[in-house]
Amino acid sequence: MRNRHIVPILLLTVSLFFYFGSNSFRLQKADIVSKTILLPFVNSLTYISKIQNAISRSEILEKQVASLLIDQVKLENHLNRQGAVLTSRNMELDNFSIADVVGFSGEYINRNIIIDKGIWHGIRTGAPVLGSAGIVGKITSTGPKHSIIMPFNHT
Repeated sequence: MRNRHIVPILLLTVSLFFYFGSNSFRLQKADIVSKTILLPFVNSLTYISKIQNAISRSEILEKQVASLLIDQVKLENHLNRQGAVLTSRNMELDNFSIADVVGFSGEYINRNIIIDKGIWHGIRTGAPVLGSAGIVGKITSTGPKHSIIMPFNHT
């Protein structure tokens, strides 16, 4: 029976606490209550609001990343359809080597292409790389059996 009356008695006490006194004294009391009793509730609401904003921003960023990954896969598929990286049109093949793409290094715009030809095949650092559609990039690093190409659109 006592538990039923606690909340109304508490509310009546708080109301009387704020009722008596001048306006400036009531404002001081309200300021004290807001800084002590209500502060955890206000901070919780602010924190929840920030979390909701972060979640919505995260969802937007996830959609953007998914879109970029789809674009990346499309570009990789296009590159694979183009065939060999090192080919030429209407040129003598004495100065050229035909190589296959064996991998990629880096992420997104900083991606490099790894081919299966190297120093043993006459590939030199700084040499241009041509594809069926034109200039692809240049050789930035060579090993005995592989080379790394920096694409033309590399940043």
